[in-house]
Amino acid sequence: MITPFRRDVFLSTSTYHRQRFSLTDSIMYYIAKNPKNTEGYQKMVKSCKHFFIKNSILIIFGLRYNQNGWETWIKNGWKNIDMNRISCKLWITYRIRVYPDNKINGTFASSVVPKIYRCDAKCLILYNQIISFNKLMFLCSSVEHLDLHRVNVKYNDGTQVSFEKLVEGLPQLTKMDFTFATNNTSKTTFNALWEISHILNYNYFYLGNIPEDFDIENFHSFLKKNKKTWICLSFSDAISEEYKARLKAIIDEIINAENPKHGLPVISCD
Repeated sequence: MITPFRRDVFLSTSTYHRQRFSLTDSIMYYIAKNPKNTEGYQKMVKSCKHFFIKNSILIIFGLRYNQNGWETWIKNGWKNIDMNRISCKLWITYRIRVYPDNKINGTFASSVVPKIYRCDAKCLILYNQIISFNKLMFLCSSVEHLDLHRVNVKYNDGTQVSFEKLVEGLPQLTKMDFTFATNNTSKTTFNALWEISHILNYNYFYLGNIPEDFDIENFHSFLKKNKKTWICLSFSDAISEEYKARLKAIIDEIINAENPKHGLPVISCD
């Protein structure tokens, strides 16, 4: 007879027998608490349930939030999960995407951080979220593609993190999409932005809803140094006719340049 699986029975410390390890208890405790990678952790828990009891981790490929709530990728499809019922820590290996069905700033991404043991996600996509700088950096520890759409990033004291400070902390990116909220830029932001050298290592850099604070002449100077990054700029509908005229003049100069060393950027406005 096959006994039906019961989660409470499986997690009970009375349902497993410790193996007689050749190493001391303190060393085995350290190994259980500090797995180096997902492959090693999976081998340990398959060899002895003791490791899972000491450090209960669920390894998942992808995690996302949408109108259906939280979902994770299982085998060949997305399945709903109840975060309130998950007592194990999560180890995410590929992607996190938070895309709520409304435009109200939420804290869904922030709320899931305490449940994450380790984030090895290569892709992070957040829409309309409020999140602390420390939590965002935790989620971005291995991220190569970052997409932030109207996301407010704040320090612990509640002050806004400037965009250039955010970019400074992300040298490992290869692709960045960033759509500005209404009040998180200044002229200082854009003057400092193009001084960040590792932007030249990005493969793709998109900025959306760009305000008039954007110094188009300063950007043009940066563009002359750029040999790798494909840059796309989409300006706010609220920019003035005077600014549009300046923008058009720069665009004409870029197009008419002889033998440009950089790829032509994509620039759009109303």
